[in-house]
Amino acid sequence: MGMAIVALMFGMALPALSSMMERYTAKIYMDNLNNALFLAYSEAITRKSKVIVCPRQSADAVQCHSGSLGDDNNEAKIWKQGFLVFVDRSDSQTSSYTSIDAADGDQLIKAFDGMENDAGFLVSGSSGSSQLGYVRFNNRGGGNPSTPSFLMCLTDSGANRLFSARTVLSNGRVRVAGKTEAEDQCDAKGL
Repeated sequence: MGMAIVALMFGMALPALSSMMERYTAKIYMDNLNNALFLAYSEAITRKSKVIVCPRQSADAVQCHSGSLGDDNNEAKIWKQGFLVFVDRSDSQTSSYTSIDAADGDQLIKAFDGMENDAGFLVSGSSGSSQLGYVRFNNRGGGNPSTPSFLMCLTDSGANRLFSARTVLSNGRVRVAGKTEAEDQCDAKGL
């Protein structure tokens, strides 16, 4: 009888533990993304140089994703592979900022790990519909594209909201949205 009660209690606790771990993973990812953006902004000003945040080519690569990001779903998957923060010393005005070239004096500042859970994640460029291949901060902290945003929405199998977060850049300034704004955006996007 005692074993049955323990098994029943364990069975009831397992879904809650699983939800807690998914929420924790999503929060860490968004914290890392925000840290990367704040780091890039401050390093651009400190080093008086362009600093780039880009999605990783693959989960363990120290190279930016350089191909087409495709549609919104593929773009989100690529950014969920992790991201890199690096100093771009190239003088090229036409650079796509997708590679760390040591010959130009580029320098990796930090590599951030990705996220494996199935949380709804959206990335948008400055127009709201374009694909975001990188965020570039200039030597005065200005950003390009000018207003990208990152939205994380996590729900359980019963469509209950477990976690939501939103980060918006406005001309280089990083703003972490409040919980209500993030939840409203998740609702508006149907995530």
